[in-house]
Amino acid sequence: MPQDDLAGVGAVPGWQLPWGAGVFRVGVVCDGWRRMIRLTLLYPVSANRYWRVFGGRVVHSTEARKYREDVAAKARKKELQPLAGPVSVHVALCPELTKKGETSKTRLDLDNCLKVALDALQGIAFSNDKQVIKLVAELGPAQIGGALLVEVKAA
Repeated sequence: MPQDDLAGVGAVPGWQLPWGAGVFRVGVVCDGWRRMIRLTLLYPVSANRYWRVFGGRVVHSTEARKYREDVAAKARKKELQPLAGPVSVHVALCPELTKKGETSKTRLDLDNCLKVALDALQGIAFSNDKQVIKLVAELGPAQIGGALLVEVKAA
């Protein structure tokens, strides 16, 4: 399976995902039938900073729009097509690795990254987040700059 590098994000070599997805490297991976999509995304925006009130309306923040645009740009580069039908989504939030080589003590709450991730993946890995019938979230290993590891499979 081809894998790309994304400048500015470091991967932990040889880290095996608990659900058997294999070794994650930075980039986008799809199998030949497009029935599985793996993405290593930049560290997400907190759900607490995802929404803003503007002119009496609730809208996506500038940070949220930028994050969604970054995810979409990566998908366009790889010409990804959204999976049809029910999907299973596995997410690993990888906190930032400090200069001392330790896991940063500051990180998002795991549940705060889920809505951000699902919104960013809508139209890219699946057409609508109503397709998600299984969702697994966990903390992953610390990485340079932090990251969000995502695997979307046809269920």
